[in-house]
Order: sequence, then C-alpha cells, then structure tokens
Amino acid sequence: MWDCAHRASWEDLSAGVSEFEHAPRSSMTEMALGAAKDRVARERPEELENVSFGSSAARLGLVWRLVPDQRSTWVSKFLDFMPDLQGWPNDSAFLKWWCEMLRIVTDPDVADEDVARVLELGKQPKVTELLRQSLGAEIFYVCWRVWIVVTTKKIGASLQELITSNVVDKWLASVDERFLGTNDSHSRDVWLAVIGLLDAAGALPVQWRTRKIRAAVESVTAVVDRVVEHRPEIAAFLCLGWERVTNRSIDRWSWQRIALKVLTLRRQDADYVTLASVLRKKTK
Repeated sequence: MWDCAHRASWEDLSAGVSEFEHAPRSSMTEMALGAAKDRVARERPEELENVSFGSSAARLGLVWRLVPDQRSTWVSKFLDFMPDLQGWPNDSAFLKWWCEMLRIVTDPDVADEDVARVLELGKQPKVTELLRQSLGAEIFYVCWRVWIVVTTKKIGASLQELITSNVVDKWLASVDERFLGTNDSHSRDVWLAVIGLLDAAGALPVQWRTRKIRAAVESVTAVVDRVVEHRPEIAAFLCLGWERVTNRSIDRWSWQRIALKVLTLRRQDADYVTLASVLRKKTK
C-alpha cells in the first residue's frame, strides 16, 4: 500500500484518494490515506514548475485535501508558475484539471485575485476549442464549476462571459443530434442537465427551443424517479432542463424530493449549499 502510494502518478493518486475518501472507513482505507498524506507532505511547491497542468493540479488538490496547513503556500506557488506554462491548455485532460482548480478556488481563504486568474484560463482560445469538442458530461461539469465559483465568490466574469456565446451556440446546434443519437437514459439526462444549468446561469438564449427533444423527452414521473441515480447537481439541473424543454413546471413535491437529497449532502460539500439556494425557490 505504502509503495503504491509513492509510485503512482499524481493524477492516479488523486483518483485513488477520492475513492478511498468515499469508501466505508476501515483499517485499509486509513492506511491508504495515510500513505498518500505522507507522500504529499514530503513534496515541495517548487516541484510544480515545468510539469503538466494535470500533474500540478492533482498535487495541489491533494494538498488541499490531505495537508491543509500548506494550502496558502502551494496555491500561491501554483499561480506564480501558471503564466510561464502557456502549453497547459494543450493537455488532453485540461478541462478535468481546470475543474479541480475551480473547486479549490471556491475556498473562502483564496484571494479574489487568485480566483480571477484561474477563471481567466477559460478565456484562452485553446480552451474554447476543447469545450467545443467536449462530451455532455465534460460540458456539464465545466459549466457547473464555473457557475459555483462566480455564484459563491461573486467575482470575475459571469458564466456566459467565460463560456462564450459561440461555444454555447455550437453546443445547442448539436444538442438535438446528440440527445436523439443515443437511447441511453443517463446520457440524455446529462444533456437535459446542461440545458438546465445554462438556463439557470442566464447563458441560454431566451428564444431557444427544441421541438425534437420535446417530443422525445420522458414524462416528469420517469425523470424524477431516476434522479436518485445521479449526483445531486445533475438531478437538480436535469429537472430544470426538463422544465425548459417541455415548457412545463415540475410539481413542488418532486422538487422537495430532489432538495432533500441535496440537503443530506450540505454538510459534506459546500457546493451543495449553493445548489440548495436554487432549489429553495422551487420548493416554496
């Protein structure tokens, strides 16, 4: 266990720690997390220089979770190196690790100017191209992370300024094809969630309509019954997307069911506090 934690790539170690953090507590999980913490604690911020964006973000994310007393030093050093690494957006996993950085900077202890610098990465042309080519799940989580940051920190550009209109237009131009091109209910749910999130963030054009999806979308009962299979953020925005596509309202009882799921997680993740504020309007 100790040897594996010290030999794994930073990206793999980050994924492993996430799994162990959500697994039932046992001597094995404690040993694994202890080994990961030992490796992270031995690292120095200067080692962030001249490595891939994914490796840098994974290390910073691990410091944030396992060695919180070193947070301020590491985030400062990460951002000092960032301007010198113009090639980072070429990283094939850039969007995933940008989301990790966006998660980190929602912390109230991160300075506003540092938050703005991380958000600004989204304006780079190469990032725009990555977003145009993204799958539904990637699109949703990028928008989710940006929305959480701009909503909780109240700083920088809005989602529709960071995710430019030509990118949104590209997604919407293909959403019918992508939605109808699969019979997988989970994939369709994610696309409805993308629509719901864009609508909630004010990034969906007011005049936008999709008759094809409206004709194919399932009943509200089927959709709400399935929300328990998703993460709460997908569940909530899926239902908002259903409302926008069908031009109908979901009943208050169904929204209360979704809100209950979110509220059970509020103590575990600050993101859901922000999401709960959206749901509160629906359950009154």
